[in-house]
Amino acid sequence: MILSTYAKTFSLLSKPERRRLFFLLCCMVVTALVETFAVASVMPFMALVAQADSHQLHPILERFVSIAGFADTAHATFFVGGSVLCLIVVGNLIAAFTLAFLHRTGALLIHRLSHRLLAVYLCRPFEHSLRDNSSRLNRNIIVEVSNAVNFVIHPTLFASARLVTVCGILLLLLFLRPLLSLLLVIVLGSLYPLLYLMVRKVLKWNGEQHLVVNREMAGILAESFGGIKEIKLFGREQEFLSRYHRASFQVARHQTIGSVVPQMPRYLMEIVAFGGVIMLILHLMGSGRPIGAALPLITLYAMAGYRLMPALQQAFSSLATARFHRPSLDLLCRDFAGSDPALLVLPDSPSGERLPFSGELRLEDVSYRYAGSAAPAVQALDLTIHACTTVAFVGPSGAGKTTVVDLILGLLDLQQGCILVDGTPLDGENRAVWQRNLGYVPQSIFLADDTVARNIAFGIPAAEIDRAAVERAARSANLHDFVVNQLPAGYDTVVGERGVRLSGGERQRIGIARALYLDPPVLVLDEATSSLDGITEDAILEAIQTLAGRKTIIMIAHRFTTIMDCDQIFLLDKGRLVAQGTYRELLDSQQQFREMAKQKT
Repeated sequence: MILSTYAKTFSLLSKPERRRLFFLLCCMVVTALVETFAVASVMPFMALVAQADSHQLHPILERFVSIAGFADTAHATFFVGGSVLCLIVVGNLIAAFTLAFLHRTGALLIHRLSHRLLAVYLCRPFEHSLRDNSSRLNRNIIVEVSNAVNFVIHPTLFASARLVTVCGILLLLLFLRPLLSLLLVIVLGSLYPLLYLMVRKVLKWNGEQHLVVNREMAGILAESFGGIKEIKLFGREQEFLSRYHRASFQVARHQTIGSVVPQMPRYLMEIVAFGGVIMLILHLMGSGRPIGAALPLITLYAMAGYRLMPALQQAFSSLATARFHRPSLDLLCRDFAGSDPALLVLPDSPSGERLPFSGELRLEDVSYRYAGSAAPAVQALDLTIHACTTVAFVGPSGAGKTTVVDLILGLLDLQQGCILVDGTPLDGENRAVWQRNLGYVPQSIFLADDTVARNIAFGIPAAEIDRAAVERAARSANLHDFVVNQLPAGYDTVVGERGVRLSGGERQRIGIARALYLDPPVLVLDEATSSLDGITEDAILEAIQTLAGRKTIIMIAHRFTTIMDCDQIFLLDKGRLVAQGTYRELLDSQQQFREMAKQKT
């Protein structure tokens, strides 16, 4: 358990972090050794206190008094007592430093691992985001990283240090009283491992279930707040409360088991410890030895028990806690697998150099199949998009329109064929340079709970926002007049979470303005007006049409009223290009297009 935890932990860390963790472990071991020496120093001190005359001392102590040159036992007692006190003070200072260093290291580990895990998620291929659950990823970064550090890594380090203390004290006792201490070693050395083996599987299963139910609970909360309008409209509050109640109750049950089981051995071991001290005293009395002569030995065992029992209990409790929360560490290892933290590369600023595009964008024999899908989403696609033209992709649901656009956007990796920009093939090396040409407007606009200006300049630090570019983009999206005339703080008005204080058309205009903020030569609209009413849609289309001829506009169309003026329309079906032409050409020559036009006009 301990070795495997260290192996997994070190696999997550960089070299400086490993050195820092190793130094922390050394500090904890030193603290444990000082505690052992403090226990060992008690016996000679108590022997000096109990026996006033030096000729009655143990031969070793008598030799020490003689070599040190003390005038009498009293002086030796003061010296040894002061030394013991200094050792205890030094030990506690080291322990205090170690505790502070432990918490500092833990906080930095949480910071760095959570930051690195977010980088892993952001650097993953886009297709991962199509499969991942955002609430699960949020919980992994915010909760599971903290659990792995605070409840797996820390307890494992602590258990290691406590076990060093235990071994040191037991070795000391074995050296002083071999037979009696051997019995103690056998009893304690078998009870705790036996108890841990008995509860290990229970803790493992309980920890795995705790992780699953916690994830379920986070999902319920995300659904509850994300769908609040529908929940209130259809009166589904009780259903979501019931689901949360069941999940929360399961979490409480698993947490109870995880908290109680590590503490239970303490009560059994206290019986063994106190019973052992009483039996030792009775044994000494029965042997006829005076209690005064046995006082140093009794004090040693009492002091050893004072240090030994808590150390054993803390080691067991720490290992049990680490076993319960081990699934959190396993989860991080799985998500970090194959992603060397030192090699994570984030794209450069979107405002850098752009890939030249003034001629044509060609897709040649392009095919793509999603993982786990039986049929390809796009197959053997050949088409050309000329610069500064307006084109649209149409087709039934599942025809491959969004996949084609995602390939053009560089979000999906080509599996077959190539995409050429003015004859230059798109690949991993120039993808980011190509993406600086692109502005993208999705069907559902994501708005942060921030100002209009910061939503238009999305992801750009506040100090670097170009207010002139914000206003220019807003004017191009027919948004400027609304912002300055109807919003109380103009561009500094906070729009609310997901733009809750704005209408659908206003949110869509902000999305278009965001796409235009960097003045990209290519604008991609993914069914950007499909959820709007006719009047609002006309206003949005008017804003888009003002850009025609100056920018390359690529549209995925839901309503055919939005594509009548397109220079070229591509009709897709089952991932293949069925036909292409102007709206009138397709209406005259393509039966499938005519039927779709009747339904969607």
